[in-house]
Amino acid sequence: MKNKKALIGKSLMVAAVATSAFTVTNHADAASVSSAEKAVVKAEKLAVALKWEVSIENRKVKYPKNRVGYPNMKLFNDTKKALVEANKAVSTLKGKDKTVLSARLNANVSTYIKRATAYIDAVSSGLKIQKKYVELQGKASKGLVDDQTEKLYHEVSKEVKKNAFMLDRVYGVTTRNEFRSFYKQSAENLLKDLIYPVSIKMEIDRSVKDATNNTEMAAKHLGNVHYLINEAAKKGLKSNNKLIVGSQAKMNAALAEFNKQGALYVANSTSASAPTTFGPATGTETVNKTVYVYAGVNEHIKLKNFAINGNLVIVGSPAGAGSVYLENVKVNKVNSAGGNIIVQDIADHSLHMKDVEASSVIVNDADGSNIVAETGVKVGSLVISESAGAKGKISIDSEAAGSFGSIMVSSKGSSASEGVSLKGDFSTTTVTVAGENNKLSLEKDAKVNQIIINAASNISVAAGAVVNEVKKDPSVQGEVKVDNQGSIKKADSSVIVVGNPPVVVVPPVTPGPVTPPGPEIVVPSLTGFSALFASNKSVVGVNGRLDLPSTGTSPVSDSEIFTGVRFTTNPATSVKLQVTALTARNTNFLSTPLEYNISNGTTITTKDLFGALDTGTPGITMQNLRSVFLNDDITLKGKLISDNGAKSDEITIVINLGTGTPVSTFTNEFGKITKMGLVDSKHKIVVEVNPTKENTRLGDIYTAPTKIDFAQLLLAFASSSILLDSDVVPANVEELKAKIAALINSGAFNDVKLGQLKGKTFSTSKFTVEFK
Repeated sequence: MKNKKALIGKSLMVAAVATSAFTVTNHADAASVSSAEKAVVKAEKLAVALKWEVSIENRKVKYPKNRVGYPNMKLFNDTKKALVEANKAVSTLKGKDKTVLSARLNANVSTYIKRATAYIDAVSSGLKIQKKYVELQGKASKGLVDDQTEKLYHEVSKEVKKNAFMLDRVYGVTTRNEFRSFYKQSAENLLKDLIYPVSIKMEIDRSVKDATNNTEMAAKHLGNVHYLINEAAKKGLKSNNKLIVGSQAKMNAALAEFNKQGALYVANSTSASAPTTFGPATGTETVNKTVYVYAGVNEHIKLKNFAINGNLVIVGSPAGAGSVYLENVKVNKVNSAGGNIIVQDIADHSLHMKDVEASSVIVNDADGSNIVAETGVKVGSLVISESAGAKGKISIDSEAAGSFGSIMVSSKGSSASEGVSLKGDFSTTTVTVAGENNKLSLEKDAKVNQIIINAASNISVAAGAVVNEVKKDPSVQGEVKVDNQGSIKKADSSVIVVGNPPVVVVPPVTPGPVTPPGPEIVVPSLTGFSALFASNKSVVGVNGRLDLPSTGTSPVSDSEIFTGVRFTTNPATSVKLQVTALTARNTNFLSTPLEYNISNGTTITTKDLFGALDTGTPGITMQNLRSVFLNDDITLKGKLISDNGAKSDEITIVINLGTGTPVSTFTNEFGKITKMGLVDSKHKIVVEVNPTKENTRLGDIYTAPTKIDFAQLLLAFASSSILLDSDVVPANVEELKAKIAALINSGAFNDVKLGQLKGKTFSTSKFTVEFK
């Protein structure tokens, strides 16, 4: 019994200790919950205050002068700090207490801190916009549209694009709209007000920049100024608006500079029956420079009674082109230049010509054109360039025979192109199709003398149309089909005529006995030529010139590889081309004439013309040519000789390379020449020899008939660099040859090997050459 009582007493003691321990633990938990509850309540109270700090309804009352400014940043930071402390306190809890308090913090505190953060970010972004906006507004209020205005305009536009999305993150529709209105819409409205004045200013600047070296672009920019002024007027910015007036003086200066190079005529009429008209009522106005005609979309302009000694160029506005009427206009060639009507951009309803004379009409308009020749039109050749009609249709309408001596179709077919159509009387005209996959259609009742097919193409002849002859060039591969619903009087047997058969089929020429020539001797003539490139690009020659511009509507880039010049002749076969001179930089680069047996389509390669200056794989880059010849013309002269001995008059073809990107190195298979600039008061040139060509004799690098030898290349390239003064002539070729030969004590330049020159240096009075 005694032991049993002792055991019961011991159990009661353990229970008492346990109860005591349990009571202490509950008291600790209750204290933690209470502390966390206080921390949460504190954070909630701060969050409620912060909520109203970023509410536009409250800010309108509390901050009437700063409705979309920063909130109380101390309150914001205190709320974030309180959230951190409350989260820390709650994290020590367990179970339901922790879950409930965490939910309260997320809903009642974190939510408002996130909204406040988005609000603050929006204020920061808005102030970035506003800073630039205020500066730009200051300029605009004074009517100043200068370089700083343009700079600020672009900066404001950039800030709006970069920061406006932050305004859209502000919580609350009314608050968000207030931000957009204050920061974004005011800036956007100012940009709208300035878009025309700034654009006008930019176009004027561009015209000034282009006035001396790209008159066509300068004319287009000045025409764009007129277009933009008219568009601005439609938006309420009349010509007397101070933002427009501010540009007037600069525009007048730009026009004065432009007028030194060309004459600009701008359309203002939108009435086809009453076009803007320039020219005297009687007599003739003579202009001794290139004339530019600018017609915007739905605008009409007429030039009447003009004699233009130069070219006439037609351009359009950024929104599209208008219609041009030429009446009693003569476009004359002067000193083998000019005489061309160049259509860069015209409405799809047209260039009208009446009593017009020109050497050629050149169509470059990619969107399509409608060329209408009324009575009294005498144009030597109509050239539809490679780029013409790429996204539209080229329509040619001739009211009378003889309007066009010849038509060259060089445009290429594509899914976006609608091809070329002929309507009217071309009964004395030869049409040559040179563009691959071109679509040529003869409309109802059209009359064409001859179609020569020089490339695979799609040709259709409508009912009532008449073609005297269809010929296929021997160089054309594959089948050539003509859909003939009209009448073809004669066609080569190699041409597949679908529909109405030709009246006469001309069989292929077969070898036979040689027939002595008759009494009539046919003098050969050149009917066409074009520059060919490795990219399949081609540029048609016009009036004895191959213009290969580096800028403009149809640029030939520095990276294009020039492979040769293609010729077509009449007669098409049994003709030799004898090239007697290839001149550039006052030097004839041919030691003996070049002679080729040619037929239509024969190409003289750049390897033939320039020797090893051409790398031969497969031609020479325009950059290499431009770096040697700069923008000097290359003049090719020669004669055509028929098999009966008849010779043509001298043929002259001028190749203009355009101006490329200046370079300081020239590289071909034999090595690299680098111009280092001034070193010790002399211009230094470093020649790095290709190790695989060290055994090559200088005399074997450039062989007859081309005279572009190593010394000539070195001289031409060195003296053409922008690194050298323009008036410096470093030496002549013979001096260079003597100095190079002296480096190895040899009297014969041609016997020197490239490898023998490595490590040697020589100088002239103007420059130093180092071989490596």
